Amino acid sequence: MLIRIVTYNIHRAIGVDRRFRPDRVVKILRHHDPALVLLQEVDEGVPRSRELDMARELAWELGFPYLAVGHNVSLRKGRYGNATLSRFPILRERNIDLSVVGSWIRRGCQHTSIAVAAGRAPLEVFNLHLGLSARPQKEKDTPPRGAADAKLREDLVQALTLHRGNVTDVARAMGKARMQVQRWMRRFGIDPETYRGSK
Repeated sequence: MLIRIVTYNIHRAIGVDRRFRPDRVVKILRHHDPALVLLQEVDEGVPRSRELDMARELAWELGFPYLAVGHNVSLRKGRYGNATLSRFPILRERNIDLSVVGSWIRRGCQHTSIAVAAGRAPLEVFNLHLGLSARPQKEKDTPPRGAADAKLREDLVQALTLHRGNVTDVARAMGKARMQVQRWMRRFGIDPETYRGSK
């Protein structure tokens, strides 16, 4: 039995042109016609994505009768994480916390058991997003001033990678003023432009 599976970091349906366009996500997924879709960075109730429940919207638009959502990050308004859309029944779902102790960045792995055929063992599917791009070499070589600075710099670089250089999103996620994040970037010699094309 062959099953077409697509995994796709939809980056909140915001493209490299910084525009919120869920219709582009729908078009790409329709083109590939998968039976299972594993999505990452899926918003629910977040203002940047018009407070939509993106997993449900995409499932409805694409005709997927089954879905499971694993939220990893809670924002001031809304949350986001991973979502699995399926043409087959989802028998079980759980979200496994993969967050690193001491880091403010939340990570999770969504585990679903999918009934792909009667009389067969379910397909165990793990949907996760750890794919932060490697830090630019220039930034790796910038020496921290101490352990606290090293930790702050690491968290800042991870947040910039996760939010693709969007300083406003980074500030919101860190619970800091945008100007404070900009001061830290200057202090550590970090250019947010280097993260704008990362996934």
